Amino acid sequence: MSNAEQETERFPYGELIRRMTRLSPTGCSAVLLPAGTPIDQCQKMADALKQVMAVPPLVICGDLEILDEAAMNVAGWYRK
Repeated sequence: MSNAEQETERFPYGELIRRMTRLSPTGCSAVLLPAGTPIDQCQKMADALKQVMAVPPLVICGDLEILDEAAMNVAGWYRK
């Protein structure tokens, strides 16, 4: 594999750090990646966050749906 090929496949850690600094995520945050993001890219994002943060945020790939308490109870997420 040539150096040019390695550079194009390298994860953009510098860009990640610049963008995350602007967002100021914490370990209680979630990073939502668009639906259709390849799973290997999601894994690279999660791995990169683990390298730059003591407690990395949760990485979610795909669409999120906001549920109210009744819908969560129906789904089995009972509050204790």
